[in-house]
Amino acid sequence: MKWEKEYKQDIWRIEAGEIKISIIRDHVLNRGYWTMHCHALRMDTVNLKLPSDQPVELAKDMAISMVRNKLKELSSALGKVE
Repeated sequence: MKWEKEYKQDIWRIEAGEIKISIIRDHVLNRGYWTMHCHALRMDTVNLKLPSDQPVELAKDMAISMVRNKLKELSSALGKVE
């Protein structure tokens, strides 16, 4: 699993099976901040509240952490189903 940078824009993508995460610097809806998407988990245009002048590595770590937390929430919810 490896981050890939998309040409012409500051967009990085990573895939792990059906989970695809994108991070974008200065998204049109969140100028000045890093934004992430993970459509499989219905996380669309999430402002990471990390200024876009911060290193991409921080944005990547935050996005992966948010996806992991969402997966934990979903897993926990399934444990409550009877």
